[in-house]
Amino acid sequence: MNYDSTILVTREDGSEVECDILASFDCEDTGKSYIIYTDNELDENGNTQLFASVWDDSGEIPKLLEIESEEEWQMVDELLDQMIDAVYNNEDEDE
Repeated sequence: MNYDSTILVTREDGSEVECDILASFDCEDTGKSYIIYTDNELDENGNTQLFASVWDDSGEIPKLLEIESEEEWQMVDELLDQMIDAVYNNEDEDE
């Protein structure tokens, strides 16, 4: 998967926002590439919003596609849990 550390995402209203790429991975089981990213905006609870999509770079312009199955969402959730655990474990080690 080739990309920069940020991507430009077009929202439903047509506006564009630059998002930071947090992680990407390829899945042999699905044959797809996935990307986790954020626009660094906070939700109503004060948490940074995270997004996940299928990364399709088969055409001239790469596209973000919706994750379609519950199994794919579970896989993404597991990766996010691992990332969060790694961050918290590193913070504990630094203290």
